[in-house]
Amino acid sequence: MRPSSQIEMKCWFCPLSFKTRRQLKNHLASAPHKRLSLICVWCPEEKSYRRMVDLKEHITANHRSKIELLPYSFLSENNGFWMANYLETYAKVVAPSNENSQEAMKARIEVLEFIQRVGNSIRNKDEWIQGWKCSKEIIKCAIEEEVEELGQTRSHSPTRPTIYEGLALQQLTLGLGDSSAVFKLDLGVSIRFYKVCL
Repeated sequence: MRPSSQIEMKCWFCPLSFKTRRQLKNHLASAPHKRLSLICVWCPEEKSYRRMVDLKEHITANHRSKIELLPYSFLSENNGFWMANYLETYAKVVAPSNENSQEAMKARIEVLEFIQRVGNSIRNKDEWIQGWKCSKEIIKCAIEEEVEELGQTRSHSPTRPTIYEGLALQQLTLGLGDSSAVFKLDLGVSIRFYKVCL
């Protein structure tokens, strides 16, 4: 993996570029874009917060009793995807939590209950559901863009192989005709798992 000082990440809303994903995320979260905002599912009227850390602060101060029974990861940045106002932008910079996880299912339930309770949300129930269904496609496109970008800047060399910092073997299964390896790639802001059949 290239050192973070050599990575250039471009904003797709304006001509600015950034050296790290964190800088890009901060840019997207602030004015004029404000594209990483999340809704509070427990407020009586629709309120959005710029980033997950802001939403966490609000919920801790105003809705503490609601989060006491929820999984700790309910307010994780990855789970924020399910409460994000701009799903496509959010998924491009933060990998969503697994759609079948307890925290993701709980987030979707809370959003749907919020929409029913408030009634005049900026987006209706069908728009939220459609956005959630597109999450896999959004993630796939974002990964393809990353791979394409890496492919343009690198070429394979048997004498100088690419070394990925943060890549670790998690599981190795050896058997007759059925061998596989699972690798974990820690990208700093997200973790990805890859299964390789041997």
